Amino acid sequence: MTQLYFARQPIFDAKEEVFAYELFHSDGKKNNSKPSIKGNIATSQVIISALVDIGLEKISGNKNTLIFINLTNDFVSGKNELPTLSEQIAFNIPINVECNEDNLKGLSKLLEDNHNIALDYTTFDENKISLYKKADIIRVNIKKLKPKDLAHEIKHLQKYVPAKILVEGIDSYDEYHHCKKLKANYYQGEYFRKPD
Repeated sequence: MTQLYFARQPIFDAKEEVFAYELFHSDGKKNNSKPSIKGNIATSQVIISALVDIGLEKISGNKNTLIFINLTNDFVSGKNELPTLSEQIAFNIPINVECNEDNLKGLSKLLEDNHNIALDYTTFDENKISLYKKADIIRVNIKKLKPKDLAHEIKHLQKYVPAKILVEGIDSYDEYHHCKKLKANYYQGEYFRKPD
């Protein structure tokens, strides 16, 4: 029988308390949170491992901490069906998901089932406004934007989209402090593993 592995990375709120964990498929090597396989197989294996092999409460520590799992376009659109899952499971939607009727319907279904939706983001795209409005959380990667561009994008989102802002990729106290000044709601990155 093949051993399934995943890694988890905490997501913190403004009080530096764990708000959620993001689960990643892993190859089982120490400190490896990079997916070793891609797409639908990785999503399926993380769901199986989280629900069957380990259990949500062991992963999260309690029933109130969300567990984020990355979804592929096939799962968002409904081409690949998701099993009935606990409301504790939240979904991270990748940046390459198109703003089309199938995906909007798929996101609406996840929201109707009381799942939280986090949407990956780089820069504001008016063609994706319908997707942004479906999201509970917009994930902004600090590594993909210059500091002044990060400030501009967060302010733009806060003005036009009701979702909360999660900044990921935070590796230092300075990056964390900068994001706190911008009033992001949630924070994620290697900095929280071993703060300066």
